[in-house]
Amino acid sequence: MAFTYLYKRRIGSWGLVARVTLDVQSMDEAPREGRRIDDSRVWWLPPQQIAATDEKWMALGLGLVVGQLDALREGADALLVRVEDWDVPMLTDYQEEVAAALSSSA
Repeated sequence: MAFTYLYKRRIGSWGLVARVTLDVQSMDEAPREGRRIDDSRVWWLPPQQIAATDEKWMALGLGLVVGQLDALREGADALLVRVEDWDVPMLTDYQEEVAAALSSSA
């Protein structure tokens, strides 16, 4: 199941906007590629060419909702969350935090 999630937060007269496209699929066995989220049966793949700091923050955000993601497995052995794309249309000092907030909201 693939979907695009739009994260918006307005603080005073300015705000943060980001879009993420995810593909979430249950699997009969743990994927060879990907990164495991904590000790769960949930794995994730970051988008290509993501900055290392953004990847760390995105992993943190996914870790905050790993229980909700695990519920999507529906009895399968593993769940793979593939972040196909993410975009912050306006550069901001808080881009890394947006990566965490976005992935924990998706």
